[in-house]
Amino acid sequence: MIRGNQAEKEQWFLLWPDREEDRSGSSLEEAMAEISARASECGITLFWTPQSRDTGFGLERKAILRGREEDLEEF
Repeated sequence: MIRGNQAEKEQWFLLWPDREEDRSGSSLEEAMAEISARASECGITLFWTPQSRDTGFGLERKAILRGREEDLEEF
C-alpha cells in the first residue's frame, strides 16, 4: 500500500530460531525491541502484529513496516 511518498509492507522476522546455537541470547522482547530500534534508525515505523508462525526454522512474528519506499527496500 502506498500513500504519497510513503509505503507500507508486511514482513516476517525470525525471533527465536529452533537451533540453540543460532540464538543471540536475547529474549523475544529484547529481539523485538532491537528490530524496532534498527527500523527507527532507518526512518521506518514498525508495528508488531499478534500473528506468529513456525515454518520449521523457529518462531517468526509478523510486523507492518511504514516509511519511504527506498528505506523499506534497504531495511
